[in-house]
Amino acid sequence: MTAELRLIIGTKEARLVLKKGDDILEDELWKFDRQMGRSEAGEIVRVCFDDAYDLMQWTVHGD
Repeated sequence: MTAELRLIIGTKEARLVLKKGDDILEDELWKFDRQMGRSEAGEIVRVCFDDAYDLMQWTVHGD
């Protein structure tokens, strides 16, 4: 069985989707009052990637 975690960031919204196979377990949408800048979006993506990477390292290697 496969799982998928998807983060989509736009200028005025962000969406986080968690799927297990074809089933959607979570689908969250956040709307921003102001337009997000490119540097802000880049920082969010970098932090999310680093956290996901650390989670996988811990899951696989325990460190």
